[in-house]
Amino acid sequence: MIIWRGAKRVGAIARCFARLEGDWAVRVSHIVIGAVIVYLVGTALEAAQPKYMQERAPTYHAFIFGNDDYDSLPQIKSAARDLDQMREYFTNAKYRIWDMDGAGRFRSVDQFYKYMKDALEAIQPGDVVVLYYSGHGFHYGSQDWLVPLDYPTGTVDQQLLFKHAVGLNDIIAGLAKRRIDYAVAIIDACRTQPAFPFKEQGGTTVIGEPRLPGFSYTGPSLIAWSIGVPTYTGGSAIGTDSDGEMSLYTGILLKALKKKPRISELQTELSIAVHHLVVEGKIPSGAIDPRFFNSRDFTFDTKQDPATADKQKREWQTTMAEPSRLNVSDYLIGNPGSVFSSAAWKYIDDHAAEPEDASGSSLTSADAIDNSFPEALRTGKMIAIATSGFDVNFPRNTIGLPAVSPSLLENAIAYVDRAGDINEAYGARYQAKGSKLNFDIDMIGAAGAVAVNTGQISRPAPSVSAPPTFTFGRSSSIQIDSTFFEDSSGKLYAELTPGQETGGDLTSRVWADFNYRGETQPSYNILNRALREVVLDQTALDSDSIAKITKDVIQSSKDVLWVSIAVEYRPPDLSGYQKRRIEAETGAVAAAVKRDLEDALQMDRVALAEARLRAQDARIQLIKAGISGKRITSVSAEPGEAIGNGVRLRFFGTR
Repeated sequence: MIIWRGAKRVGAIARCFARLEGDWAVRVSHIVIGAVIVYLVGTALEAAQPKYMQERAPTYHAFIFGNDDYDSLPQIKSAARDLDQMREYFTNAKYRIWDMDGAGRFRSVDQFYKYMKDALEAIQPGDVVVLYYSGHGFHYGSQDWLVPLDYPTGTVDQQLLFKHAVGLNDIIAGLAKRRIDYAVAIIDACRTQPAFPFKEQGGTTVIGEPRLPGFSYTGPSLIAWSIGVPTYTGGSAIGTDSDGEMSLYTGILLKALKKKPRISELQTELSIAVHHLVVEGKIPSGAIDPRFFNSRDFTFDTKQDPATADKQKREWQTTMAEPSRLNVSDYLIGNPGSVFSSAAWKYIDDHAAEPEDASGSSLTSADAIDNSFPEALRTGKMIAIATSGFDVNFPRNTIGLPAVSPSLLENAIAYVDRAGDINEAYGARYQAKGSKLNFDIDMIGAAGAVAVNTGQISRPAPSVSAPPTFTFGRSSSIQIDSTFFEDSSGKLYAELTPGQETGGDLTSRVWADFNYRGETQPSYNILNRALREVVLDQTALDSDSIAKITKDVIQSSKDVLWVSIAVEYRPPDLSGYQKRRIEAETGAVAAAVKRDLEDALQMDRVALAEARLRAQDARIQLIKAGISGKRITSVSAEPGEAIGNGVRLRFFGTR
């Protein structure tokens, strides 16, 4: 209807110009009609997805807290001034202020979360949130903690810490559930380094770190910043014993914000201010060490740049011309603060049946991704990779780990002409296995290795009633043997092989368990199509060849969704040494064979380390060239593939 009415307008304009005479009239009519046609094309595009073209400018929220008057800890009088000045800045900047209904302080954890629960109801998808906190703080148990005014003295049971302090990551996770685009945490904490002792399991007492070292959060589209961590390198933050003065760090931060509200410029401004404080003798060198924990830019200015707004609108129109959850998710990540963020989340909700992460995820076998390339390049078909229904990750870096079973590759990969054919392809495979559950169990059993995560517990036997044996201290890729599914608990157990890089004392076979989520998570990831394969020798790897190749692939493709890095590493065959040891006629011969075996193992460790370094070098260059680290995976070369001391890259994406 819109196009038809527009066509009538074009005809009317043409008839008006028909009354004019000569070539001039013809040329002008062509120009005007062309302009109207461009307008109509844009209108038709918007009409194609009208409910997803609604604009809503994001609301900017500022949560401002200044805890000064502690019950049992040293007072921080300057936190009161910090609160007032930062509240005034964000009020003038047109933020919606959240400050405990004017008090600006939270006495207890319960009070804080009750207030935040009510405040979160006012936050909508696509909004921007800044959290400012001045007060005591510490780092413990992999996250930073903000200290309420009623924090107790003495030793706190670490299992009950959540009742006494507020976890920063917990705050950001709560905000992420509201689907905000930006979260910026500004922390001026840990002033006088009061002791924060904790009692761990077994009765051991440890001291929380008197600094706020790092910060990270990965959400569905949320970009989380943490800035203003003055005690990153240790030591105490510098408050003042006066409620009429600001803390030193917040003082210089506020001045910098008023001059340079964009983060990419703020870092330099802060460094200059810190240098002046050192030169003036107000602080020793290194006393304040502000760090920014993110790589994407952000501006505290609520007024959107017209050029940015125009770019975001054009990109959203392009996204809606060929919509998918993948394209919409990519738009959200690349355009935080857009007026179309709410519409993007509506599209994602309306298309919940599509895979959540169609670009590939840690639930996908790296070997399956890489293995799909030759056939996809030959046929030009779209690639889909099956994912497991269990909450288990497959290693992104499979170099040195056992190869996956050929049956996994055969079952996991589907080549189709259209995305709509994927469900049918996998439906037939589920039926052949008897059920999707059986299909998922077989996937884990054929994987050869899994990635266990920090905090995951192992057991001596495959049973939910078995006692915990070991807790992994860091994420690790672990070789697995057999698997066992316990019907009563609905858990899959994988037997882990000892001697792998566990980050702990795994010396005997244990079982790690994984919950089944079945149909509640995506069944596959779309890698779209094979784009290009290149093999680089060591000389090319040492140059900027990867950057040039990546730039060329990006320019010639619609999007690059995944890159696999293959390096040549061949595990040694040690069977000959074992045979020689068995056949050794004397102890001296056996000892010599043992030394040869140790030499071979050492050479293998060196070869594996060199292979991983080549892959890491290529990975770093790809990231610098603009490929997200989450879209890069490393694999070993295929049998018979000659790469030598170089690397092989395979690019996947859309044309």
